[in-house]
This record gives sequence, structure tokens and C-alpha cells, in this order.
Amino acid sequence: MSAVAGTVGTAPVPVARRGGGVWDVYRVEVRKLSSQILVRIALSVCLVGPFVFLAIIKTQATLPADTLFGRWLHTSGFALPFVILGFAGEAGFFVLVSVVAGDMFASEDRYGTWQTVLTRGCRRQDVFIGKTLTAATYSLLVVALLAVSSLVSGLLLIGSQPVIGLAGELMPAGRALSLTLLSWSTALLPVLAFTSLGLLFSIATRSGVIGMLAPVVIGGLMELFSILGFRTLMLTTAFDAWHALLIRHADPGPFIQGSVVSLAYITFCLLLGWRLVRRRDFAGSVPAARRIDRSARIRAGVLAVAAVLVLGAASFRPSPIDSSSLQYSVTSTFENLMRVKQQLVAGPVVIKGKTFAPGAAIRLRPSCVRGGQEGPSRGPGNDWVCTMESGPLGNPYQFEIDVDAKGNGCFTASMDSLLVGPLSIFDATGHTVINPLYEFDGCVDTP
Repeated sequence: MSAVAGTVGTAPVPVARRGGGVWDVYRVEVRKLSSQILVRIALSVCLVGPFVFLAIIKTQATLPADTLFGRWLHTSGFALPFVILGFAGEAGFFVLVSVVAGDMFASEDRYGTWQTVLTRGCRRQDVFIGKTLTAATYSLLVVALLAVSSLVSGLLLIGSQPVIGLAGELMPAGRALSLTLLSWSTALLPVLAFTSLGLLFSIATRSGVIGMLAPVVIGGLMELFSILGFRTLMLTTAFDAWHALLIRHADPGPFIQGSVVSLAYITFCLLLGWRLVRRRDFAGSVPAARRIDRSARIRAGVLAVAAVLVLGAASFRPSPIDSSSLQYSVTSTFENLMRVKQQLVAGPVVIKGKTFAPGAAIRLRPSCVRGGQEGPSRGPGNDWVCTMESGPLGNPYQFEIDVDAKGNGCFTASMDSLLVGPLSIFDATGHTVINPLYEFDGCVDTP
């Protein structure tokens, strides 16, 4: 009685809440990730992969000339970060970020630990935010490791020589470094957008396998739509935004558009994912949960395919490749490369027997059409031909450049060795260098 009486009129003592909080969830998830062998392998690939890739390239006589900056891998260390960025944007980022994002929430279903997590004083919003921040941290770490590793390996194994940009101009080390870092920064938002996709599928399907595969499949479908010309709302288009930063008249438009599209994907996926987590019943029986899982996976797959098709249909826009854009871009790039070659050989440039003296004004009049067409043309293809004219209008000097135009607005131009010389030439010091006029890359630009 005395014990009971002593409690009458006494204010209740608040009980300290154990666990909980976004920071506590984040720390736990980071520790869990650091112990997973698959995550360690993925991060190791990001750290060591560029070194291994470049070491293999240095032992090969041929170069990956079918990718931007690939032909300059033996010439400048600044070429490697751009090559790795191009490869990662085509497929690498999808795979690397889905390793964590696709299993972030599904792992709790696989091990049946949702009830334990939510009964330790953790609110649903704390768990959702903490897991989302953990996946985002991993994704940003992937981008940072790839960027730093590719840059360091290029500078250590090749050197800090100037590199030829997409406008045909020689970029010194300082400018090349700043453009390298700026180009890699354009990948951050689309990477986070694919991370959000992985999180959404992890929540909706409760399957780590589907959560990891879905972003890869969707990324592949978006790449296919982009090749076909449906690019505006495709998330993969944002990975090409760095091209516009390296042309003669740098254009922030593609980066702004890609950022807006990426933010829209991030917002939609996270809001829908949170809605599913908030309304979900974690106390159901196992057989009922499995039936729900199968139904949810089917619905998620159907909705994802339908969404990609709708977005693809709404993404069509006229190709940036047309006669006028190629005429300006190919001509300005070629003229800049002629000056680069004049500096390399410290003498005149000879094209089809005609000599262009160093320092002389180079003015070419182009006409770019697709094979078999006489008027203005449009669209990607490997059948573009740009006819160059120089000299008096009555008796012009003519030669042709074959152009393979890509759907993303970039192109590869090549010329016959009888016109500009072989692939390998000797510079003024007697060293063997690549002939910059033999084959070159660029992206469409406007004056």
C-alpha cells in the first residue's frame, strides 16, 4: 500500500526512446553495406577498373575509335575520363547503382526483419529516409570513384598532355581538367534518378532480384528509344549532356533539360515509394504476403513497360542532325584540326596535293547531304558526305569527307589517306603521332 500510495499524484516519467531517427538508420545501413561482398566488388571495380582498362589499351595496337576520345587514349591522359564516362553512361551506371538500390528495401522482406526494425522505436519515415540516403550515398560514391580513378590513372600512365576536344581545338591541361570535372558532375542527377528507380522497384516488388534488374532493363529500353530518336524524356539522354560542354559554343541547354527530367524521375519515384511504404501492412501472414508479392510484381512490370512506352512516345523530337548543323560543325572542326596539324608538323598541311601554309586563313565552303539526296537532309546515319570547297568560286578546290552521324548529335568524320596522309605521321620532333585529319569526332553546334 505504501508503495502504491507513494505513486499517487506523481507525474509520469517519460521513457527514453531507443533507436529511431534518420541518422541511426543511416549508420546501421552503411555498416550493413560495408560488410556486403557484392558492394565491395562493385566499389573495387570503380576504383581499379580504369587502371586495368588503360593498362590493356596500352598493350594494344588498336584503339576504341568508335567512342568519343577513344582515338586519343595513347596521346593524352585526359582522354580516359571522357571514355569511361561515355561507357558508364551507356550501361555501367545502371548496373552499379542497382546493386544497392534494388535490394535496399527488399532485403528486409527477404529476411523477414520488417517487424523487428519497426518495433525498435524506428518510425517508417525514418527508415525510408535513412535507406534512401544510404543508397544515394553509395551512388554518389560510385560516380566519384570512377571519376577520380579514371583521371588519376590517365595522368599517371599517359600524362597531362593537351587533348583534342569535340570542336577540334587543342585543350591545355588546365582547361581539360576543369571540363573533365564539369562533365562528370552532369552524371550525378541521372545516377540518382536511376537509384530512385531501383528503390521504387525494391519497395513495389519486394524482390531484390527484380529491384536490381529493373533499372538495367529500363535503361536499356531508354537507350534503344534514344537511338531511334525518342530522346526528350528519356533519362539516358541526360548522360549525354556533357557533349554540349565541349563544343565550340558551349551549350548548357542539354544539361538543364537533363537535370529537370532527372529531378522529375527522382520526385515521382520517391513519392510513390513512400506512399507504398506508408500504406503497407507488415504484419500479414507469409502465404498472403507471397500472393501479394506475385501480384505486385506483375503490376509493377506492366506499369513500368507502359510508362516507358508512353514516355518514349512523348519524347520524339526532330533529329539534331541536319545539313545545316553538319555543314557548320564539320567545317569548323576540320579547320581547327588543320591548325592543330600545322602546329604538330611545324609546316604546311597538304590536302589532295594542295598546300595550306601555316597561319594562312582557312575558309571552306561545305555542302553536306545524305547519300543519293540532292537537297537538305536530316537524321542520323553513316551515309552523310560533306563536300568541301576552297578557293575561287569559278575554279574551287574540292574534296569530300565521309560522316557517320549518331542519334545523340555527335559524328565521326573520316577521309581517304590519299587526301590527308596516313593515320600515323611524324611531328616536328620526329615522334610518331596520330594524324588529326585522318578521322575525327565532333558534335553538332550552331554559330
